[in-house]
Amino acid sequence: MSDGANISVTTFHEDIEHLEWQTISNIVGKVTAGEPLPRDSIEGAFRVLVREPKDLGTLFANPKCLITANQPSEEFLDVARQAQHAWLRSLRQILGNRGCRHAMREASPLRRQLAFTGVLICGGKHFRNDSWPTADELDPDPEVKFGRLTRVEVLPGGRWRCLCTCGREKVIRREHLRSGRTKSCGCLRAELDAKLRLRRARRAR
Repeated sequence: MSDGANISVTTFHEDIEHLEWQTISNIVGKVTAGEPLPRDSIEGAFRVLVREPKDLGTLFANPKCLITANQPSEEFLDVARQAQHAWLRSLRQILGNRGCRHAMREASPLRRQLAFTGVLICGGKHFRNDSWPTADELDPDPEVKFGRLTRVEVLPGGRWRCLCTCGREKVIRREHLRSGRTKSCGCLRAELDAKLRLRRARRAR
C-alpha cells in the first residue's frame, strides 16, 4: 500500500439541531451527478449519495468534518478514526456520556452513521461503522512476501492465506508474518530439524 495519499481535511461549524443533514451536506460537494437530494427524507438523501459510491472515491464525513483522499490508505483510516473519536468526544461534552449512549442506541443504523460514527467510503465502496476495513484489506497489491510465504488472500480477523514455496497453503495471523515469527508453512522448521538430526547422527558415529 502506498503512503502519502494526498489527504485533505475540511472542518465545519456543526449544527447540533441538524446533524444528519450536516453530514449529507458535507458530502454533497463530492457528488457530480447533480441529482437533487430529497430533503423530506434523510434516508432517501443518504441512498442517493451512496447509490454510486464509486463516484465519491475515498472520503469520511461526519457533522464536523469532511476528509478526502485520492486513494484508501492506512494513513487515511487513521485520520478518519481520529476525526470520528474527536466528534464523539464533542458530543459527550454536549449530551453527557449517558445522553450520547442513549441517542446512539435510539438512532437507526443509517442515522447513527450520519449523526455519530460518520460515513466512510473507501475506493468507491461504502462501509458501515462495524465493518471498517483494515489497512491490509485495502491493499491493492496482493503479492506480499514474508520469507517463503506469499500472501494470496486477506481473510477476516487479521488472518492471511499464504502460499509457501513448497506448494502448501496455510492460514496465518498477520502479526506473526510481520514480526518474522512465521516464515514458512512449517517446512523450514522441518528442514532445520532434519539437518540437526543428521548432524547429531554424524557426531554419534
